[in-house]
Amino acid sequence: MSNIVYPKYLIDTNVLVQAHRLYYQFDFCNGFWNWILTLNDGGCLGIDKVYEEIIKNKDELANWIKNKKNLFLQFDSTSISYFKDIYSILNNNGVPQNKIYGTNTIRSLSQIC
Repeated sequence: MSNIVYPKYLIDTNVLVQAHRLYYQFDFCNGFWNWILTLNDGGCLGIDKVYEEIIKNKDELANWIKNKKNLFLQFDSTSISYFKDIYSILNNNGVPQNKIYGTNTIRSLSQIC
């Protein structure tokens, strides 16, 4: 048995939307979408807000994701506490925002917290 620990990913809305609209349309590259489903050993893909954003578009991506709600974690008060921790680290520990995280990203995160 392997002791390799693979990273886990939470996919944001824009990753799925841009992939669908620009690069990996379902009729062109279905393998990409099969691969997306294998991320995190078939577990969590994102948070419920991502699911909700995609569903409201009522397009082919929304149809694909419609029956996959179980792959999205509910964003709750526990989630917000983690965002506060991340924001604190990014904002107070001298992370060079212009090199790693843009000012708009930090500002968006602060609005969630």
